[in-house]
Amino acid sequence: MKDFDSKKKQVEGQIKELESKEKHLEGRVKELTSKVEEFEGQVKEVESQKYIDLHNQLEMEDLLHHPQFLPSERADELELIHYDILVNLQGSSDPPSVVLDIIKNPIDPESREGDNAIIIDGTHIFLLEQLMRISPHIKPHVREEAMKLALDLKAKMRASAENSLMVLGFLLLLSNYGLVSSFDEDEVLKLIEIVAQHKQVVEMFRNLGFADKIPAFVQNLIKKKQHIEAVRFICAYELADKENQPIDLLREYVQNAKLISESSANYEVKDKAIDQEIANLRAVLECISDNKLESEDLCNEIQGRIFELNMHKASSIYTASRPSCNNLK
Repeated sequence: MKDFDSKKKQVEGQIKELESKEKHLEGRVKELTSKVEEFEGQVKEVESQKYIDLHNQLEMEDLLHHPQFLPSERADELELIHYDILVNLQGSSDPPSVVLDIIKNPIDPESREGDNAIIIDGTHIFLLEQLMRISPHIKPHVREEAMKLALDLKAKMRASAENSLMVLGFLLLLSNYGLVSSFDEDEVLKLIEIVAQHKQVVEMFRNLGFADKIPAFVQNLIKKKQHIEAVRFICAYELADKENQPIDLLREYVQNAKLISESSANYEVKDKAIDQEIANLRAVLECISDNKLESEDLCNEIQGRIFELNMHKASSIYTASRPSCNNLK
């Protein structure tokens, strides 16, 4: 009997130790997530002070993946936080549950909208992406909770379909928690088109079980003039052929961007159009770099066009700031 009591106490002690470790890991992930949110605020502040020139208007979750836009010492710290979050998630006994808890119970209560509606932000996207890298086993009760959250997000998306972060978060939930079979396939594919500009979508597409639909999906992107998105899929899934050459598609995209920009007549509209064209051109350069494509001619053409557009903007600003002859009288 004494041996039994002794073993019982030993087991109870081990359970408490595991529970304590689990709470510590979850707390650490929340702490690190809070730091990432702090970086979001710092990036916004830096943008407002014009310390960073982001012509391509990267969304916040993209900034979390591009620490080069932060001062070097802060970029190093952010990369360490990224790594630390991944390690702590992997160390948790139930990473999917930890991520769900953080999304449903934000560190900053003010980040909720009315009626306790869930908001998907850049840090949530980052956590869901890390979860996709881990590919953990999903327990039935956790999947049920994820389904409730997915349904809430789906209902909310009807009112704000233009919110790409919310759509991306919804799709990552379906991918990570194995929920895609519970939703209409065609509807999910349409949502993927909305967020196809996000790099995570290329990998997520396969995880959703749509690998056999990639060729048709790519053709649809091309028809909708989403050439950069199409090229990412073509390169990732080795779909290049005579009709779908990545460089040719990007060159067509560059030409279309120029036509749209030059068609703007009004000064204010023209200025915004130039900014948008510069953003589009930088996105093409990034796509070429990310996918290790070789086209010195196209890169030179893009760099030259960006220089030309910046000179045009500088000239316009100078002209607008000069006093008129009437003002000098």
